[in-house]
Amino acid sequence: MTGTGAAEAESMRSSWLAALLATTTLAFSAAACTASPELEEDATNAGSAVSMTNRRLGAVLLLPFAYERGGRPLPDHWAFQDAARDLASFYRAKRARVVVPDSRTELTGDPESLYRYLDALAAQGATFDRVIILSHGGADGPIWGSGGQIGLSWPEGDDALKRAKLVELGAKLKAVTSTNALLYLGQCRPGQPTTWDSGGLTFIEVLACITDRTTAGRILQTSGEDAEAIVKNLEEGTVPSRANFAWANDEADRDRPRCTELPSPSRSQQ
Repeated sequence: MTGTGAAEAESMRSSWLAALLATTTLAFSAAACTASPELEEDATNAGSAVSMTNRRLGAVLLLPFAYERGGRPLPDHWAFQDAARDLASFYRAKRARVVVPDSRTELTGDPESLYRYLDALAAQGATFDRVIILSHGGADGPIWGSGGQIGLSWPEGDDALKRAKLVELGAKLKAVTSTNALLYLGQCRPGQPTTWDSGGLTFIEVLACITDRTTAGRILQTSGEDAEAIVKNLEEGTVPSRANFAWANDEADRDRPRCTELPSPSRSQQ
């Protein structure tokens, strides 16, 4: 490859933010799933261990999405609420400050309610060392109540707007988390490649890119009970040893996602 060609290729790989804002063809892929993950533990586990015992633990934000707009419960809504309740007790026993928004009034099934809630926390100067999302989901991220998946099916509009809102979510999460925070996605399949053109990244890697925070979750299926168990094990220093677990951007293990390898808008449209 010539010098000019190499420079052009590097330019196409250099901006992951531009890639997230790129116009792509989207397809809704998330399906609710609460099946037992032990049935699907044969996938290859890529990466190194997430170290939790040396991470500061001062404050925890639990985000259970259990209701649709209008207050109607989502399928298996009790699983998310039960997991949040148990994790709140677990972290309080560790003397952490725990914040759990009300699933009916503060996280109302509309993704915009999440943005407003994170803005309010930022205005208060809140900083969390753990953010644990408990919801239905798929390879393109959590399903936020009945609002769909940010960056894929929400908001209404063109793909550039959807990606802009996803980047905005990353900025809001980064604003309320410490540098060494962990974001845990307690949903199905965040460790699989996204359906939109992210250069082969998983949603875990995409979220790590846009927040610059360590992000972890299952590769395949999960449940509220399973997410609760994994988080507790991580805090006790036990990392899942089998295949159905993934993470990105863990500085202690130098396992950073490939943010610079996302395709540029021009490359995506070719």
